[in-house]
Amino acid sequence: MSTWIATGFGALDISSHTVGGPDAELLVTGTQAEEPIGLAGAPAALYRTLVDGPISEEGLTADEVQLLREFEDFGLASKDPHSNHRIDELAVPWFDSPVHELVCGLVASIAKRDNFDVIFIKGPSLYKQGIREKRHSGDVDVLVAPEDFSRAISALEEFGWVRQAAFWDGTGINHSTALSAPINWGCELDIHEYFPGIGLPATQAFRILKDATHVETFAGVSSFVPDLEAHSVLYALHQMRPEFGTARSEYLSEGAAKAISIAGDGSYAIAKQLKADAVLRPLFQLVFPSLDLSQTGEIPLNWKWRSKDSRVAGYLYALKSLPISTRFRILVQLIWPREELVWQSDKLAKSRSTTLGQARLARYKRGMKNCLRKRRWSNSPNNVVS
Repeated sequence: MSTWIATGFGALDISSHTVGGPDAELLVTGTQAEEPIGLAGAPAALYRTLVDGPISEEGLTADEVQLLREFEDFGLASKDPHSNHRIDELAVPWFDSPVHELVCGLVASIAKRDNFDVIFIKGPSLYKQGIREKRHSGDVDVLVAPEDFSRAISALEEFGWVRQAAFWDGTGINHSTALSAPINWGCELDIHEYFPGIGLPATQAFRILKDATHVETFAGVSSFVPDLEAHSVLYALHQMRPEFGTARSEYLSEGAAKAISIAGDGSYAIAKQLKADAVLRPLFQLVFPSLDLSQTGEIPLNWKWRSKDSRVAGYLYALKSLPISTRFRILVQLIWPREELVWQSDKLAKSRSTTLGQARLARYKRGMKNCLRKRRWSNSPNNVVS
């Protein structure tokens, strides 16, 4: 007689949470499913029994045995007691959005299955660590080891996530790749290869950050989150990152200062390790005026081009860093982008173009406008100028 266990890429007990509506008790991501599955009534009861299992088919009704077979098809149950994706507890959500937490569980499970490292950055972990007041994030941000980046993207694409096109694909200029799901996840995935403002090679930076993590659990699946000091540095870099021709707002500057202050001056040590001290120097001067900041390094390229007066000027600056053969390909792409990139740009600009020609024209107009715009950097010490 077969025995069964519960499996999945994440499971949450949402019986006391409003997100599932009046019926769903459990939200589970099966190892073969492309979206979270809501369970209620008899299916939920059977899954709870499996979680506490193993259970034997002996003594089960014919309907329950049939349900087990259906669970197996979705990857919610297995006869293998040693499955790497066994679910042996039903966690209560600690995200405001249980589905976002399940996305983290999904990514963490796929990383374990395919043997690559991930670190979950930003998001509700920042709130949990006291770094920011905002509890919820609209997407899920994941830092992946650079050598595993393409493999991670491919694995997620196999699970239904769709890579969004970008001008700089394949150049190393992009720091992250956005993935959207054509299914009911309700968020995007932002897969980071590196973090702007860090001056080290991406592989070296990832190793340092991996050493500065602690284990966190997402929908019952364990993974890694930066510790307080490292996360405060990443958050400050995110808050202070330049936007073409415009200083960051005082709110963002204050948020970065608060994060560094909460983490303490130990955050400077990790910033220096990552060679992020150069771009954050004004911030550390403000928060810890007694620190010796005389040995800060160079502003990295990944920060310099973002500091230019306009998007066009920034792109041209970044272009110079690429091999000549790659420059030509990207330059053509910038002048005459693929259709998907034109529509993507139109959507981000909240334009109302109805034809591809209109969308291209609107894009050129935005480009000219940006070129003519004067730089408006503040001289406040709270703003980083490079």
